[in-house]
Amino acid sequence: MRGQPDLSSPFQRRCLEWDLGGEALDLIEAEARRTDIVLADLVDERLGSYQAPDGTHVTNSWEFGCSGLLSQQADPLKLVEFGSERHFELWSQAASTVLERLDALALRTLILAPDWAEVSDEGKHLGYRGSSISEWNAKYRRYYERCADLGAAVIRPPESLAVAATGHKWGLAPYHYIDSMYEYICEEITDFMRISQ
Repeated sequence: MRGQPDLSSPFQRRCLEWDLGGEALDLIEAEARRTDIVLADLVDERLGSYQAPDGTHVTNSWEFGCSGLLSQQADPLKLVEFGSERHFELWSQAASTVLERLDALALRTLILAPDWAEVSDEGKHLGYRGSSISEWNAKYRRYYERCADLGAAVIRPPESLAVAATGHKWGLAPYHYIDSMYEYICEEITDFMRISQ
């Protein structure tokens, strides 16, 4: 991918560079001896991916969108929409590869799979990018099921905890929850780590 990302945050720049370079598994392998579990959150998959003319893909993440790289490409990138059959097929192949490699490193994988919030703690009903939250939750379901089929453990918090926090430090969004959601997830992670030892 040509061009230079225009991101002021060194952390965001590193995340994007790791995605572009396909370095995540190498970074995990380098830390495998000091790692108990790999915790994955699929929320950043929501915008799909872009396919370059050479067949490589980059996640259509917030960082990628803000980087200016999309407009710097000589040949247009093709958007592969999250939830489409093509995206699910590509993602499933990649998930299988990733989980097999993590298993070979004797690392247990835990997937966070909370439903998105349809309503905020102040009673505001939410949507996202022109679709209902129930549609988004339905799109995600088969991704979580695929992770479980591939042997990953999946945390599925109760639907009652899927409430968006109006005062969340990153703003109101269907995937920014009230404190009790995070407390539940933390307890589940702790229990998983105890069982995995």
